[in-house]
Amino acid sequence: MSKLLREYISEVITTDTYADTYRAGAEVHRDQRRRSGEPYYEHPKAVRNIMRKFYPQDRIGQLAALLHDTLEDYEKGGVFKSEEEVLDRIGQSIKNRSVKDEVIRVVRALTHDKGVDYSQYVTGLSGTSLRVKLADMLHNISSSPSEKQKLKYKNAINILLDFHGGTPPGIDKKHLDAILSIANNNVNESTQHLFETPQGAGIIVVNNQGLFLGLKIYGKYDIPKGRMDAGDGGSHFETALREAEEEANISVLDFKWGNDYFDTGKTRCWLAETDQRPEIKKNPETGEYEHHGWEWVPFEKMTQKCHAHLRPAIEWAQGKLEK
Repeated sequence: MSKLLREYISEVITTDTYADTYRAGAEVHRDQRRRSGEPYYEHPKAVRNIMRKFYPQDRIGQLAALLHDTLEDYEKGGVFKSEEEVLDRIGQSIKNRSVKDEVIRVVRALTHDKGVDYSQYVTGLSGTSLRVKLADMLHNISSSPSEKQKLKYKNAINILLDFHGGTPPGIDKKHLDAILSIANNNVNESTQHLFETPQGAGIIVVNNQGLFLGLKIYGKYDIPKGRMDAGDGGSHFETALREAEEEANISVLDFKWGNDYFDTGKTRCWLAETDQRPEIKKNPETGEYEHHGWEWVPFEKMTQKCHAHLRPAIEWAQGKLEK
């Protein structure tokens, strides 16, 4: 995909596009269940969460993640009877033709022809298609995998590394390491968050001047954060993204310092930059405002007035900004 097309796509994909695509994918998989008995669409949702964590700028990939199994599994969903019907439904959810065509191209590439060897299939993927496939693999191997499945994915990753002479272009090495770590029965710090019990999560938001977003509450500063809920699919990162949008109306975030996070003991914190203007919103459940206002503040003021348990996280974030 050209740079010009990527920039254009980033402008035309909106929150409504994600919501419409979510509904389309959920409809295609309506009657399908995972081995665990849960609705199958929990899987595409989780794959999108993983894409948001490792590749937050790949918006085509996030849309494709929500739809990645639609052409392969639509018959199991009990709603659509042909590929043409599925493609028509996808087209209804993604209004922009360029975006729709690119998403469908990725979904087609991800649809595995069972007559093709798995390793050949994986090495034939690249760019966004490979990113979504690896996100799919990471979620699958994180969900009570069999030894056969772990060996299959381990071999596929090693073949990919050999094929490309190292980490494939456009792939986050931490993403590959997470898959291999689980395949090797070694859950380390990079994959531990996939198995932890729910805790708070949030985002330390800064602007392009290095000022921190302080959400005002009773003379203190807070960050967009909150507790994980059932709709977050067990993902702390998804919780953090949701809270940023719910509490400050911020949905465009650049995780330009990487995907590292800081645990305060209460809250898992990521660092991201935005060019959006915050807006304090009411809690969607209570209908009440949780904060009294907001302002962009320098590091010293943020650390002086933030809640005590957040101070180490703000100091961590400042260290990132100064590098």
